[in-house]
Amino acid sequence: MALTSGCLYGICMNFAQHLMTNYGRLTAESDFYKFSPKGVDYVFSNNVGAMCMSFVVLVVYLVMQKFGLTPSEKYFEPVNHGKLLLPAFAAGAIGSMGSAAWFFANQNLGLVVSFPIIAAGPGVVSSLWGALVFKEVHGIKNFAILGGAFIMVIMAAVFSSLAKGDKH
Repeated sequence: MALTSGCLYGICMNFAQHLMTNYGRLTAESDFYKFSPKGVDYVFSNNVGAMCMSFVVLVVYLVMQKFGLTPSEKYFEPVNHGKLLLPAFAAGAIGSMGSAAWFFANQNLGLVVSFPIIAAGPGVVSSLWGALVFKEVHGIKNFAILGGAFIMVIMAAVFSSLAKGDKH
């Protein structure tokens, strides 16, 4: 499942990027279809696709639950799904803002430059969250290693964005 998820994560922007990059030629070839060079024009369809996939997963889960195909409560504690609504909506809103920022970055930097920057961001955030909130990192040496890793990731992101230049 992780391999499939990683592959889909890697190609999720390819189609919109192709349309943004080749919008002039593609629009000229068609009288009906008009494409846009702006990343923000593709955010809505991307987010609707994510919402539809979430709905499909929910329906599959509910069908499995109806026929008793989900793990029983003897292995897992019962879940109050009502408590999950607000965090789920918040996660969806944050994800939508992130995808909008990703399209904006693709528009301005290109896919080759923006993907490594965006792929490193969640790792930095989750490491900070684990170290500061959940106290997963102990000792000065480990914090120094973590800080060094953050500095390297930030430097790589800055150098990647500066390397873009105006060479199209």
